[in-house]
Amino acid sequence: MQKRKMITKAVAVALACSMAFSVSPTVGADAAKKKPKLNKTSVSLEKGKKVTLKVNKNGKKISKITWKSSKKSVATVSSKGSVKAKAEGDTTISASFKVKGAKKKTTLKCKVKVYEWKTCENVTLTDSVKEAVKGVTTEYVGATYEPIAVLSEQLEVGHNYRVLCKTTEVTQNPVSYYSIIEVALTKKDDPVGFTVYAKTKGIVDALPTDQAGGMNQVSDPEIPVVAKPLILNYIETNKIPYNPVAILGQQVLSGANKYLVVCERKEPSKMGYALANISVDATLTPTIGDIFPFSFEKDYSVCTDLSAAVVEKAAATVRNAVAKNDWDTIADMIDYPIEIGSTSVKDAAEFKALIGNSTVAPEFIKAVTDESCVDLFANYQGVMVGADGEIWMNEKDGVMKITSFIGLIKS
Repeated sequence: MQKRKMITKAVAVALACSMAFSVSPTVGADAAKKKPKLNKTSVSLEKGKKVTLKVNKNGKKISKITWKSSKKSVATVSSKGSVKAKAEGDTTISASFKVKGAKKKTTLKCKVKVYEWKTCENVTLTDSVKEAVKGVTTEYVGATYEPIAVLSEQLEVGHNYRVLCKTTEVTQNPVSYYSIIEVALTKKDDPVGFTVYAKTKGIVDALPTDQAGGMNQVSDPEIPVVAKPLILNYIETNKIPYNPVAILGQQVLSGANKYLVVCERKEPSKMGYALANISVDATLTPTIGDIFPFSFEKDYSVCTDLSAAVVEKAAATVRNAVAKNDWDTIADMIDYPIEIGSTSVKDAAEFKALIGNSTVAPEFIKAVTDESCVDLFANYQGVMVGADGEIWMNEKDGVMKITSFIGLIKS
């Protein structure tokens, strides 16, 4: 009996001690939780992107928050804690305020690393990039990815590449197209995974490799030395917002070379890729034809159930037709009747007659053809093509149709 009492007493003491030690840290933790905290203490941000920092007051009353960036050239911060990445580098965002009852100000800090995707000077695949693509896609059973060119890289946060691939989905009737995938590796080049950045599914199928006289996929993605400076000069002169980075296909016709070129949009705020038909004739004069932006799987469900690829292909068709003054194609895409300025147009014949007897405003053509179609705006009215809504489109009977024009006819 005595032994049992001693054991019971020892257990009670042990329990008491354990409770004493467990209660103390909990009280301290609760006290710590009551201090205001930032929702993030470190963040990696791509150039041009934004993130919002917030102070969790944890029940405390605090004064107005003063936000500050230690290096504004890297990232700025607004009076509401919105951080915008400006350039590659590191900065610290601080939030200063005074807690009611405290004598000193509280300053909370968040470390921000800004990284940037940089266009590769040499797009030809290296063995390491090939191995990277193989390493991250081998176990994916939904599709196969055959790397063609490396378009850009980001080496600040791990080793990351945007690689152009020929993609073939594993289906009963497979069709190949092109994808740009983001390949993620650690600093030690161990595979992490991949995501599809953009694709041409529903817009452009992969080129054949042995079509006699046709456009065929090339073996080397580097733009030919003779053609590149001509194309660059043409783009600069005509202020076309795309930069050629790789060649996908080539066709030779009557001394002229026609290329299918992967182009990158220059403006960081509208980063994107497109396929452009570029021809260089026998006199070494380049011209740019149709431009088809890669689809970014945007959601246009606010106005249509059609896929992003279908919507963006229709928008690109409109843009290319306007660029060529191909008003017959535009006439066939209009949802009649339609108001154009003060004129009511009931069918395609009336539209063509109106265009034939009027002057199309140069500002209208410039606005529509300058629009990338990569970053289309959409709301309940439809999809906007043009810088300021020069053309609106919406779905009718499963097809994208033009529903309005603004500023088409020169006044």
